[in-house]
Amino acid sequence: MSAIESMPKYIPEIQDQLRHKNFPRFTEDEIRNVRVSLDAPPTVTTMPRYEFQDKARRAGIVVTKDSVALHVSLYNSFDEFCSSLQVGLEIVDSVADLGLVERVGLRYVDLIRPGFHETLSDYLEQGLLGLDETKVGATRSMLRFQMLGETDHGTLAVRLYQRADGSFLPPDLDPSPLDQPAPEPKLAPDEKVTLLDIDHYNELQKTPMEFSVEAVMSLLWRVHDNADLAFRAAVTEHALTEWGRT
Repeated sequence: MSAIESMPKYIPEIQDQLRHKNFPRFTEDEIRNVRVSLDAPPTVTTMPRYEFQDKARRAGIVVTKDSVALHVSLYNSFDEFCSSLQVGLEIVDSVADLGLVERVGLRYVDLIRPGFHETLSDYLEQGLLGLDETKVGATRSMLRFQMLGETDHGTLAVRLYQRADGSFLPPDLDPSPLDQPAPEPKLAPDEKVTLLDIDHYNELQKTPMEFSVEAVMSLLWRVHDNADLAFRAAVTEHALTEWGRT
């Protein structure tokens, strides 16, 4: 959305309304942005970040001067996700009068941990798996894959990468302020985990649209459809069965 420099003055009223809509927890911190230039020292700027979480700390509505977002650690369905986001958008708009929409995006991160006697190829399509390390005389290899493309509704980024440092989230989302649903993944020392990261977004800076909840939700559904196609193209039928997806 277009920036609202006076957003801090609206936060008390937004918080008061959201706590009556199943988001009673409130935290405030800062986002740091580092700007690097070839002809000048790096500069660091900060921006207030306000988060309104549900009682279980599994969902949070995040507000800054130029964005409203929802992130969850327990995802059940897109309908449920949209319902929570819609609550946040309606309340923030009613208090702060959101103006223009400059970006709409949706991002999914899936942790993939094959079971005993399973391999990644049971869960991921071969195109994401790279070379067989045994055929090139390598050990302890780490996969990294990225695809970036344009769709009818924006830009689609599909990434796959691995970590073995005790974390199961992408670096830019780690650590998360949300609690993980039980049972929280317990990683063995040096355990290598695989993350499938799908991000589909529509940049509207050149032709921003007037804010309305209905317009944002309609565009988000279209963004979701391509993200879902990417997910289904990346994983196997075995994966869908194991995860209860159809």
